[in-house]
Amino acid sequence: MNILVKTIIYPLFFLITFTLFLPKENIYYFALDKLAEQKVSLEHKSIKEDMVSLDINDVNLKYDNIQTSNIKDIKVQTYLLFNQIKIENISVDPSMKKFVPGTIDKIEMTYSVTDPLKINVFSSFDMGECEGYVDVLNKTVRLELLVSNSFKSKYRQIVKYLTKIDQDKKTKQTRYTYEYKY
Repeated sequence: MNILVKTIIYPLFFLITFTLFLPKENIYYFALDKLAEQKVSLEHKSIKEDMVSLDINDVNLKYDNIQTSNIKDIKVQTYLLFNQIKIENISVDPSMKKFVPGTIDKIEMTYSVTDPLKINVFSSFDMGECEGYVDVLNKTVRLELLVSNSFKSKYRQIVKYLTKIDQDKKTKQTRYTYEYKY
């Protein structure tokens, strides 16, 4: 019985200690280097590391040195069984507003140990919401969008790439799906 308790307690203690003392800021800078290889850069004003989270505030997102959006807050949370990234209050650059909504309220990405090959994604914006996942093994992104009629008329270029699933008669919102293989 004593051996059984030790085989459970020691690994659990190691995992909790590892999670609490994980160098989150160093991992963030490593991710910035990897994004720079793809011509993506993040410029932040402040960064704060906590025991289970990393808060990054006032972030400018650039692609190929072109300003694409401003992000008010990014919060990375590391727990024992899952990790979560919350991106809130995204303002898209005016030159990009033809392709995506001007403001995105939040994007949440969750990775769970119980389903290690998928990253779940949820997003909400002023004309609808989006839910889906990234399948790491099959290299597939699958999103399901629930959008209003104003979204369909304003972003016709985007709607061309979406597959219509159904339409809710009461709310007059349409459900679309999008799949991308990388």
